[in-house]
Amino acid sequence: MATVTVQITNPPDFNAPLAAWQQAANEALTVVTELIAGVAQANSPVDRGFFRAGITPNVIQNGPLQFTGQIGTVGVQYASVIEEVDPSTGQPVPFGRSPGAKFPPLDLIQDWVERHGIADNLTGTAKWVVVLNKAKPAARLKAMTFLVARAIATRGLPNAGDDQFRPIGRAIEDNADAINQILTDDLSARLMELIRA
Repeated sequence: MATVTVQITNPPDFNAPLAAWQQAANEALTVVTELIAGVAQANSPVDRGFFRAGITPNVIQNGPLQFTGQIGTVGVQYASVIEEVDPSTGQPVPFGRSPGAKFPPLDLIQDWVERHGIADNLTGTAKWVVVLNKAKPAARLKAMTFLVARAIATRGLPNAGDDQFRPIGRAIEDNADAINQILTDDLSARLMELIRA
């Protein structure tokens, strides 16, 4: 999950009502999280669309002067691979799934192999291709699923520099100036509107 946090610690106008600060910060962070989520959705890979549909913005008030904006992926088991983040540490992983990592979930790989017809389109004269072409469709699907999963576990995902990876992270990086503008100048201007109202 990517998180953007804004904390108001030293308001320039100490006479400003707390409610005005809270409303302005909540509005600004809502705009920021929706901007990031929208850009990330537009740049997300689409196979079945679960990752794209799972990108959701959320704003949480953690204290009187602290709000946290979160852009996360709901219910997507493989989101950490797409975002190139180790799910246990939250630290970046250079290849989405590093070479030598554990096997990816076979059920997800089998769904992918079936959707893309990989087990049905074997060509070539290599011994394993000839053997698999003679196998029953269910056995061929199971074997291809294993081979694809083993290749991913052994080699990682070599095309991780591809634009299909890190859609949330790239949305934050690519819109840093706009995010800064919203959380500084726009937030201050909105606060002044609320104080005057």
